Amino acid sequence: MVEFAGKSFFPCSEAVTGRLFVAGKAERRYDMAKILLWDGCSELCEADLQNAVGAVILPNSCEKRRSQTARLAEFLRLPSLLLDKEAACLPSILHGNIAILDSKKERLYVDPDLETINGFFGVSARKYKMDICILEECKKIKPCLHDGIVIGKQLPSDADEDKSYDFFCDAADENTGKIIVATVNFSKDHPERMLSSIRAVYRAGVWGRFSLLCTSVTSPESADQCISLMHTAFRQLDGEGREFNGFIPKGIEISTPLMLLCPPKHRMIDFFCVDYDHLRELFTDSKDTTVGDAFTAERIIAFSRATQGVPLSVRIGGNISQNTLQTLARYGSVKQIFTSSDKIKSFSAWT
Repeated sequence: MVEFAGKSFFPCSEAVTGRLFVAGKAERRYDMAKILLWDGCSELCEADLQNAVGAVILPNSCEKRRSQTARLAEFLRLPSLLLDKEAACLPSILHGNIAILDSKKERLYVDPDLETINGFFGVSARKYKMDICILEECKKIKPCLHDGIVIGKQLPSDADEDKSYDFFCDAADENTGKIIVATVNFSKDHPERMLSSIRAVYRAGVWGRFSLLCTSVTSPESADQCISLMHTAFRQLDGEGREFNGFIPKGIEISTPLMLLCPPKHRMIDFFCVDYDHLRELFTDSKDTTVGDAFTAERIIAFSRATQGVPLSVRIGGNISQNTLQTLARYGSVKQIFTSSDKIKSFSAWT
């Protein structure tokens, strides 16, 4: 193991781990967490930032660019460390090696030994306390006894904006102070319906703790259309002078392997909802809930790393082990569980 010291540009409370890559030479891998070795001067391209969990800035970077580098690191929410002068030869020697970046303690550990790894990540899963909100996917509007509700499927596909608005307002009246996730179904053939629904959620967002979740998003192209419609709804309501809240958290559902394995739209989205059961079934080609847990969880964690810490919600209707759920919570940024009323009791006992 080799240890380097430096100065944090953007500290993070938790250490990150990944493979060291020189910026500009980073492999285009969507399943690999990367710590960039950056000269602080060259432009960071999309291939560099893909799956980047941290940045190590070399000591030979020019003084004039360091303040700009610091602002960029903060904008990208990328834990960053400016190395001391002794590490000037780092790229040619350590490119491709595994490292742990602790920006809070201002240390970089390259090829960490087992003792160092255990010191950062060796806490027993049995002692880990999950901090997760549990939301019930309701079949009808009712007062919630848990952290919140997920609604929207109850609305007919042809419901107009005012009918949808009244529906979401009724949900807010019944669940004062609770989290309300309003789902809006994506339709490539009927974008005007989705736009109308998004407008209704924005308007109802004035009256409760709403989040907007776009469902049935099967491809990156569909995700782009959803984001465009979100912006259009905001501009329309703002131009009309309507009372609305266009700053509620906005999310996209991940229910296909294509969406899970492609680069996430994390710079424009506040959260993602992963349909765990559907993904596991597609990955294994089986409805057997006892297989595919480890692989599905690994893909979700890799996706989470690619988003650089954007919160995940996970929809679980079938069986999942406590250990798998704890792993997702710890390493996959899972903050919410969407589930049915009959599953809530067991999940509540774990959190």
